[in-house]
Amino acid sequence: MAGYEKVQSRLLFILSLSTLAGIVYGYNDVFFPTVMSVALIWWGVALVLMVSYQQKTGFYQKNEWIFTVAAHIVLVSAWWFLTKLHAFNAQWILYLLLLIVIADTAAYFSGKRFGKRKLAPELSPGKTIEGVMGAVFGVLLWSILAIVFFNVPSHYWLYFVLLSLLTALISVGGDLFISMMKREADLKDSGSILPGHGGLLDRIDSLLAALPLFTIGLVWASLQSLSG
Repeated sequence: MAGYEKVQSRLLFILSLSTLAGIVYGYNDVFFPTVMSVALIWWGVALVLMVSYQQKTGFYQKNEWIFTVAAHIVLVSAWWFLTKLHAFNAQWILYLLLLIVIADTAAYFSGKRFGKRKLAPELSPGKTIEGVMGAVFGVLLWSILAIVFFNVPSHYWLYFVLLSLLTALISVGGDLFISMMKREADLKDSGSILPGHGGLLDRIDSLLAALPLFTIGLVWASLQSLSG
């Protein structure tokens, strides 16, 4: 999607991503606040880009560097937050993955059954407001169940549920952002490595946006050390 068609260019692109990831991981404590700030600012900018998006303006074709910048920030920060979640408690990864799966599944079925109002027709015509409402309901039930499993203190119950709901909502933004990038790159899928499903980004797009917010939310409330 970033336009690197030659093998040499792709290898340099991968090397650049790997180098940045290595630097951030090697200086974990030093870069902790920096990565958190950059991730939050980026997804704020991405939200503005999505809200103001219009097809066939040629803006991204004239500014292909946006794809490269997005790749470095989104992929490296998501991977870094994933390592932090694993260090906190590997069960948090399972919780977040199931949260995304439940949100996607509930959105699909509620959208199919009740969907009438388009959420973002310019980006993804298939998504509806009713689908998002179904996702919120599914995540609400899942987060309430998780409160018992993770022994969340009673004074954090409301916070944990709200964090889970907000994470589910921001995950929709991750899905829409990758859809926008694919649309601008004139691609149906991000790749073909997964037959019938497209590329890896098509499977983890929601997770890319959910990881930073969920991890930061746990750290902010000192919930990262809880265990089931």
